[in-house]
Amino acid sequence: MKKIRREDGQATREKLLTCAGKLIAAQGYEATTSKEICELAGTNPAAVNYHFGSRDGLYRELLTMVHLHLMSIDTIQDIETSSATPREKLRRFLAIFLRQTLVEPSWELRVWLREILRPSPLFAETFTQNIVPKRDSLSRIFSAYTGLPVDDTRLRGAILGFLAPFAALLLVHQESLGYEVVYERRHSLVTMVRSLEQFAFAGLDAFVVK
Repeated sequence: MKKIRREDGQATREKLLTCAGKLIAAQGYEATTSKEICELAGTNPAAVNYHFGSRDGLYRELLTMVHLHLMSIDTIQDIETSSATPREKLRRFLAIFLRQTLVEPSWELRVWLREILRPSPLFAETFTQNIVPKRDSLSRIFSAYTGLPVDDTRLRGAILGFLAPFAALLLVHQESLGYEVVYERRHSLVTMVRSLEQFAFAGLDAFVVK
């Protein structure tokens, strides 16, 4: 009997997280109430507080779930420790990033974009727990490619410059503007991505230590 209750409780938690994620993806964290989440989940109005302690508690767990969905630290570390060349590692990273953001967009991605563009009070905590480990692993891959130390300010600039065009394409795509609004219609998305990849690597190559 206790096992059944535990399973029911876990199912309710997961449903609340999914419903909260979809609502927050659509309207933002500040505009989403515990009442709305419970109504969408079909649960008791007090379910959020019961299972997570508060709306912040739910959102904290939701952000962790989002980061596990969007290229987990294990995925990045697997790329880092593989026997592939540094260039191939970066191409693998890009392939996963582009698949998750352009080919298979999700409400998890939308939640994270909202968090980046309009950070909640939980952003700093999320950054430390979920982003820093990914950033450090990715920095080591870029360091291996360029020959720059991981603590070199130039490496940070190189990483930002490499990722910037893909981040811009992501924002345009997610805002439903369509890349055709910015770029000529005759270019396919695949061609656009390949052009951006060529551009990004050309910029990164300028930082390679000879």
